[in-house]
Amino acid sequence: MLTELRNNMQIQVTEKMNIILSDGLDKDYIRKLLEYVFANTSLNISLLVAPTTASNTQKAPAKNSTARPQTEKVIIKNTGSTYADLLKSVKNNVDLNQVGVKVKTIRRTAAGDLMLEVEGDKKKAGKKKAGALKEAISNRTGNEVRIANNTVTMHVLDIDAATNIDEVENALRTILPGNGHDIIVKSMRPSRDGNQIATVQASRLNANKLTKAGRIKIGWVSCRIRERVVVPRCYRCLEFGHSSKECEGPDRSKLCINCGQEGHKATRATKPLTAKRYITA
Repeated sequence: MLTELRNNMQIQVTEKMNIILSDGLDKDYIRKLLEYVFANTSLNISLLVAPTTASNTQKAPAKNSTARPQTEKVIIKNTGSTYADLLKSVKNNVDLNQVGVKVKTIRRTAAGDLMLEVEGDKKKAGKKKAGALKEAISNRTGNEVRIANNTVTMHVLDIDAATNIDEVENALRTILPGNGHDIIVKSMRPSRDGNQIATVQASRLNANKLTKAGRIKIGWVSCRIRERVVVPRCYRCLEFGHSSKECEGPDRSKLCINCGQEGHKATRATKPLTAKRYITA
């Protein structure tokens, strides 16, 4: 729909457009799609969201009440056996009921290791349960076991040009007294308005608290906090919304991702971006 809208904007030229977001759609996800679809255009787009009132606040379920249970990923290193043999060894030597954990998913990683996704619950995070499973597998099979980092990437916007990384980290940790040790400011880059944007990583639990706060005062400025939104893209059909493993569309992997022509990569594209770019919501 956004692609068709973009094509119409080229026929019926306009400088400004308002898009009204209906209930049930993720504002940040739609914003990211708009950035992809209308890239390299001069169109000024305003994304309009219905204001929150006392009446609709009561009807809307609380964010935390619908939150999924926290999960942790336990990875067992494969030291030469087949994936099937590794899985069989773990299942034969470890009793999940005895350890007291529930495994949500089992899959093989790109490196051939075994990954178990351990599910926690709303009252108790999955990290403690993942630690118990890690210890049980390591003791009973002798395999190298680790817990994958379950981190979330966020952006802090509107930071003034004189603020440094340490000041941003300290400000974020004031929201989480005693629990902000896992907050890391990975980088800071200038924005178009002369300010800065910080890329921040934290645990899912702390990230939820920060994004719920919405804003934080750093220096003189009340800065916005947003979770980084990643829209998946298929590099087989060049459409958005799914990965190549799930693709059922045509194979366009030999085409340039920018201009849609064969014979070169996107970095060497000489033609400008056109409305024929393959983008779907």
